[in-house]
Amino acid sequence: MPKLINRQPKYRKHKASGQALVTIGGRDHYLGAHGTRTSRQIYDQLITEWKVSGKQAQPLAALTITVVELCDRYATFAQARYDKPGQSSGQFDAVKGVIRVWCKTYGATEADAFGPLALKATRQKMIEAGWSRRHINSQIVRIRRIMSWGAENELIQGSRLAQLKAVKGLEAGESEAPERKPIQPASQQWIDAIRPLLTPTVRTMLDVQLATGQRPGEMLAMTTGQIDRTGEVWVYRPSQHKNLHRGQDRQVFIGPRTQEILLPFLRLQADEPLFKPSQAMAELYQGRADAACGRSPSRIGMNRKSRPEWKPGDIYDVTTYRKALWRACDRAFPLAAHLRRRRLDRPSQRSRLETVAEWQARLTPEQRDQVRGWKSEHRINPHQLRHTSATQIRARYGLEAAQAILGHKRLDVSQVYAEKNFDAARRIAGEVG
Repeated sequence: MPKLINRQPKYRKHKASGQALVTIGGRDHYLGAHGTRTSRQIYDQLITEWKVSGKQAQPLAALTITVVELCDRYATFAQARYDKPGQSSGQFDAVKGVIRVWCKTYGATEADAFGPLALKATRQKMIEAGWSRRHINSQIVRIRRIMSWGAENELIQGSRLAQLKAVKGLEAGESEAPERKPIQPASQQWIDAIRPLLTPTVRTMLDVQLATGQRPGEMLAMTTGQIDRTGEVWVYRPSQHKNLHRGQDRQVFIGPRTQEILLPFLRLQADEPLFKPSQAMAELYQGRADAACGRSPSRIGMNRKSRPEWKPGDIYDVTTYRKALWRACDRAFPLAAHLRRRRLDRPSQRSRLETVAEWQARLTPEQRDQVRGWKSEHRINPHQLRHTSATQIRARYGLEAAQAILGHKRLDVSQVYAEKNFDAARRIAGEVG
């Protein structure tokens, strides 16, 4: 017969928010910043009330919910909605970002007491963190959305919603929030420079995205079963996409040349992703082995761990795809010699590359700024490839063709992605006079 255990609830730390936490009767109570005297006092108060009540939890109806509790529950909902395998659109990352700032300032505040002034104070924290104006406005909308979700699920009264909507978004030039530069298409010259430095898997991903104009998440989630190969032009219908909740259909058309490069990646299992990080890593190791000059084939790969702590996964997300492109960019456009990581020579030991921490400690603040500036100007992002595809399609076939390929419902949205063909305008102006 199992032993009955009746222990006192423990004072713990909620890692995501840094708040102190105690669970009583199956309900989490957030106590404020972990390790502070105030959080300890609230903990002692709750434990005392729990003991004198016969170790019974207080009824939920009599309790109020704090901002961090509301955010914790909304994060569970948002992760299930946005963070799907292979379909990471960045929405859940944005939710986590705003929750982190919001809870750091007002985590212990009752959600029903969070009003317009508190919202503006949270916005000021975002400005001080260096967030761009448009991103701040989007995050303020997410805070309102979290509060609205709480009212919809009867977690809060919702009396503050109308007041929170009265807080207007930041206008250009009226605050210290910087203006983010619009995403520009990646130049064909840069794409040609990094293509030879990519593994065959990542190179195919790049070519498929350029040819089809897909969103990165759509392309990474491609499976054999979602591609209709009956016609001359294949049709890929993503099971999950950005506008699915709006009832819109999404079809991606794949022509003969793209079909040819996709054929080796088709899987026997219909629901298996076409592009796998494990396959890309195997290609990387094989490429290093082929490039090893003067080494015996029996020695190649002997330093590789038989049971590594980290193993590549079976599906790409946007972050890993972006990092693969960045690694190729760093090789194609290297930093100046004095800014790079150095190889350290050690007596009677093999030389090694300095760690990132050692590298950052060696650089001066001005040099670290130079490194950040260089990387921001010499790196290609997956979303830039979608812009590049849209621009090329518009220049060749027109704006309506770009709208159809990108899957936009309105032409003005395609206008944002497909950069205007200024070269054609300049040539016409020169001819007309």
